[in-house]
Amino acid sequence: MRLRGRLSQGGVRGPANDCAYAPVVEGGFRSPDEARGEDELARVEAAIQQLERAELYVAAALEVGLEDPFRRRVLEDLRGQVAAASRSLARPRVIDQAFSR
Repeated sequence: MRLRGRLSQGGVRGPANDCAYAPVVEGGFRSPDEARGEDELARVEAAIQQLERAELYVAAALEVGLEDPFRRRVLEDLRGQVAAASRSLARPRVIDQAFSR
């Protein structure tokens, strides 16, 4: 460790300023909050992909050609809810935008 700067009250030189170490810390490590945010983003992206697959399965079930209008309507509603959930997850949250400044 390089010692520099003014002498302390005891007449001994102290370590360099904390800002001298900043590039080392910033270059090698992520803050826990940043890591958690990236992990959460990856989980949200995985959930969106799963919902898109689910929508395809529901669409395939609709193509079977059910004659019962009630059951067909149930599948159509499910397809709409899955699509809405996917869009909702993909949309940025207002609270996230407010605190990211």
